[in-house]
Amino acid sequence: MNKYLQSFVNSFKLGKDFTYTFAADAITFSLLYLILTIGSSWWLTKLQALLAIVQEASVLGAGQLPAVVPSPTGTLFLVFIPPIVLVIFFLFLFSYSRAVIWNHLQGRKVTRKTYWRWNVLNLSLLIPLFLFGLVLVIAKIILSFSLNQIIKLFPLFYITHTVAVDNVRLVLQYLLNFYLLLVFISLVFLIYHSFAKSYKIWNSIGMGFSLFNKNKKRLLLALLLALIPAIILPLITIPLSTQLLYAPPWVSVMLYIILFSIYLAWLRLYLLKIISHGSQ
Repeated sequence: MNKYLQSFVNSFKLGKDFTYTFAADAITFSLLYLILTIGSSWWLTKLQALLAIVQEASVLGAGQLPAVVPSPTGTLFLVFIPPIVLVIFFLFLFSYSRAVIWNHLQGRKVTRKTYWRWNVLNLSLLIPLFLFGLVLVIAKIILSFSLNQIIKLFPLFYITHTVAVDNVRLVLQYLLNFYLLLVFISLVFLIYHSFAKSYKIWNSIGMGFSLFNKNKKRLLLALLLALIPAIILPLITIPLSTQLLYAPPWVSVMLYIILFSIYLAWLRLYLLKIISHGSQ
């Protein structure tokens, strides 16, 4: 266990790779938030205007029509095309940022050819990751059920300490949920790591699962330690969060984006060291 603790401590010796990947993540997530906010606001405004026309038409009846009547084609375009465009843009931007990060860690540059392969990879990951996520959800249900059953073994203690037990249970369930999320993220990292080396989509997906299975003991222990900074980071920002209660919502969102980007950049490098150096 000492070697895992040593690797964990050494992971906080941050360098240029951390700065680069943190900046890439922070810029990407900030742009995604900005585009989502502006795009969804524009779309909802247009939908409300369309709904107002429809309501006006229903009030006037069949004999009269509003001054502006949208065509069926225009209506379908307004309802479906903007979300589709937004999703495609999200895919392109997210794939480009992953290409930049993982090529940087491999000492390579992103080319037009390799960039488009990242888009294909992310689309190809939907089904495998959905199935893996389903396994994690089942594991969460089983573990949560087991926790509740353990509590039921001590009914008198629960009755006399209901508030404390419920609070502990909520904390444990939160940690369990976050731990399973880390397991999911670690698999994605391993697939990206493999793909940045070979650029063979299905081989990389298989190699990612293989690496996870081969190093599962090492990874699962490392992810337990990774819960520590995940708990400490939000606690550090509590005083700052109280100062932002009356600030615009985007300020708090940006704070969370920065925190998440810091954690993600650290976690990525931490897990790569675990895999590459065997925690030595």
